[in-house]
Amino acid sequence: MRFILSLLLCLAFSLAFSQGEKKSFKGITLSEEFTSNDYSVPDSLLFYSNRHWEIEKYYKILFRKLKKEFKNTNIKTEYVFERNDSVSEMVKSFKDLKIKNKPKKNNIICVFAVSNLESNFFRISKRTGQTFFVNKKKIMYYNMYLMLLDTRKNKILLKRKFSVEANEIYHANNKNLAKAIAQEIKI
Repeated sequence: MRFILSLLLCLAFSLAFSQGEKKSFKGITLSEEFTSNDYSVPDSLLFYSNRHWEIEKYYKILFRKLKKEFKNTNIKTEYVFERNDSVSEMVKSFKDLKIKNKPKKNNIICVFAVSNLESNFFRISKRTGQTFFVNKKKIMYYNMYLMLLDTRKNKILLKRKFSVEANEIYHANNKNLAKAIAQEIKI
């Protein structure tokens, strides 16, 4: 009888004091997060990234899906993609970005950066250090950084690092990645 009561008591406490669980998406995990104390959901967002031309189409698809995610909210969205050096995940403020056209009406900029891009096609053996070919379905692994920068206060409001596992670099998991990003911004 004691065992049953203690089991019920433990179950009641675990349900009562458990934290709300965020919805997870297949192949996407949130590995790092930072939120400023004065963060609030913005009225408008400018999605920004810069990279070499071969990745531009993937970012544009992601931006369109993000626009669709924010369609039913009060958040107005725009996007800008510039073809130049890539954005670093080490951005500390708005001044670190080299944006050609400064935003006039958007005070909050959502910056994207990608790092640690690798594929499962070629792996390095831990024992021998040799590179070998893996004959399996192609899987890409990369980290997607999301940073919300306030241009007026010149500081980071929100920073997230998503570890992504997908069949293509952005294309296959774009919908899930867009949903995960929208969920983090709408906190």
